[in-house]
Amino acid sequence: MKETIDQKLNRVFSRIISAMSRNKKDNQLAAIQSKLQKEIGKIFIAQGKIFIDQFEVFKIRFKETIGGDELTRLFDNTEAVTNGMFADPLNTAYEASLFKGANEISILLGEDIISFNLSNQRANDWIIENGAKLVTNVNETTRFQIKNVVKRGINEGLSYDKIAANITKRYKEFAIGKPQLHIRSRAHLVAITETGNAYEAGAREGAKQANDAGLTMEKKWSTTGDNRVSELCIVNENDSWIGLDQVFASGHDRPLRFPGCRCAALYRRRKTN
Repeated sequence: MKETIDQKLNRVFSRIISAMSRNKKDNQLAAIQSKLQKEIGKIFIAQGKIFIDQFEVFKIRFKETIGGDELTRLFDNTEAVTNGMFADPLNTAYEASLFKGANEISILLGEDIISFNLSNQRANDWIIENGAKLVTNVNETTRFQIKNVVKRGINEGLSYDKIAANITKRYKEFAIGKPQLHIRSRAHLVAITETGNAYEAGAREGAKQANDAGLTMEKKWSTTGDNRVSELCIVNENDSWIGLDQVFASGHDRPLRFPGCRCAALYRRRKTN
């Protein structure tokens, strides 16, 4: 069926509103992301130094096989020192991002019915759960990548000094990336993912509080609309407006669907006839 002029105008207007909402979210999170990226980068550099200091024990017997258990012990020792470093920067970023997301719902509705601060139990639970999950995932990825550096170096017959240099280089790449290849660093990916997730969690909490207060809320998945959007995110967007407690086609309650996902959720009061 041919699209009417009104339908076309509504679609264009909806796309403009979506873009404005995402841009506002990006602008609100930019400073938080930048600060968190720097702090996470510092932790990666610290991990690299601690790991290399311990790795030196292999120098005098480097032609022998390095056991997986031995590398695991080095990672365990490194993480014992650095895991606590994540807490303050993550908590600060989470709190600020959660609040901005929830506050956006208050502004949207023009209603003073949303209470979102550190006394909010769901906010505290979210911060604790996601912080622990993030540190675990970061450490698992680090272990996998550094073990591959060591394994590849040994298989290629590289010297201890060369492998140690490659390990240091990889930790540095975790922190600052490879600008010449236009590749985002892991620190940057962590920052945009964690702040984005927190913002969306805050907005979802704000919408839930509004819904609980009697304002029937709806949500919509919004993509950036460019050629880098994943297929499932497009499918989610095609769900259009759904009930607050419904899930999108991908099974997600809200964005982000994966690390680095650029999507956002839009919320509104359900229209009445």
